[in-house]
Amino acid sequence: MAGVFGFALQNLINHLLYLFIADRARATRTMFIVQTNQSPF
Repeated sequence: MAGVFGFALQNLINHLLYLFIADRARATRTMFIVQTNQSPF
């Protein structure tokens, strides 16, 4: 049971970390677009 809980906890941490990184990347891209007044793509 402890192994299953540990796996779930690791999975949750990875998911939250991914969301945090994705949010920071989105904010950075938005600031870039605002500064250059154009899409980077």
